[in-house]
Amino acid sequence: MIDTNIVFSLLLKHKIETKIFRYELYSPKDLLIELFKYKNKIEKYSKNSELQDIYEFLIKRIVIVDDKFIPSIYLKNAYEFVKDIDIKDLHFVALSLYLNAPLLTGDKKLIEGLREKNFKNILDLKEI
Repeated sequence: MIDTNIVFSLLLKHKIETKIFRYELYSPKDLLIELFKYKNKIEKYSKNSELQDIYEFLIKRIVIVDDKFIPSIYLKNAYEFVKDIDIKDLHFVALSLYLNAPLLTGDKKLIEGLREKNFKNILDLKEI
């Protein structure tokens, strides 16, 4: 599982962190929505000269899961975890629960908040 924070980071840096590609990567469709929403801003601040190639590479490597395929029990459980941290992370946490896969994120607030609530299946980039 990979969240938008990590993908934005990969797009903005000059060098891609290849170690994350040792894993199968999944993300809810929220990732695509956020990428589209902030595309102009990413292009403005990116240090990557081959940004379009990197977009294509990332999209080919990440399996996008439509929210409608996440069973409601996982959405309810995820809501309990994120409701007072950041509701925008609901589908990322729900998909992580559903797939029983660690959520890779760079969002410190999310990491700390979920760990405080005993959500163990979360990693930051330094941990892989």
